[in-house]
Amino acid sequence: MNKLLNQQLDEVLTGSGFRAHLKCEGALRVGAGTLCRAAPGEITATTVVCDLQGADLDSLKSLVQEIADEYGLEASIQQQPGSYSVRYTCPRPTNVPGDTVQTNRANRSLLARLLGH
Repeated sequence: MNKLLNQQLDEVLTGSGFRAHLKCEGALRVGAGTLCRAAPGEITATTVVCDLQGADLDSLKSLVQEIADEYGLEASIQQQPGSYSVRYTCPRPTNVPGDTVQTNRANRSLLARLLGH
């Protein structure tokens, strides 16, 4: 039992599978989720302002990319005085008319909710 616990602690402390928690994670997920659940054409983008308060920019970039991938959105980060703004946008449809982009985003969102993200 102690050997397993030591192995798990080593994995956490060496960074494998570990990501620092950012206070703005909830707001980032709400912004992405709101955009993803909007009716087609209702909302095309949303911006979330984040104060990193001692966290590093690489952690923010990693989290934003993870959320964008989960919801099937595009994301960009802009530095503002004393904070960062994260803009999520719906990807532009590349297919023939249809609702496949909205369906794919909804499916990814549902999958993310089922997996507890």
